[in-house]
Amino acid sequence: MSEYRVCSTTDVAAGSVQGFDLHIADDQELSVAIIQSDQGNWFATHNQCTHGRVKLSDGWVEDQTIECSRHGAVFDLQSGDVISLPATRKLTTYPVRIDGDNVYITV
Repeated sequence: MSEYRVCSTTDVAAGSVQGFDLHIADDQELSVAIIQSDQGNWFATHNQCTHGRVKLSDGWVEDQTIECSRHGAVFDLQSGDVISLPATRKLTTYPVRIDGDNVYITV
């Protein structure tokens, strides 16, 4: 497992989500969604809904959930569990560490 700096804390406002592409290996990229809840908690997930090819960074954050903008699937940001259909597969989540104004994730 490796840790990567994704962005600055100022890049993601409270209650919002932003997508970022990480270069994690010589020829590998990983698209992640970085979320800051209204309560100031930080989360990182794979930036694709498990129901379809839609970026979760286009979705909506409410409390500690994210809703896909296309079909309305809702996921728990802490566990990745599906809260609302049509998604049936859990979302991949990544541990987040805040150091100063830097956001790091472990992949």
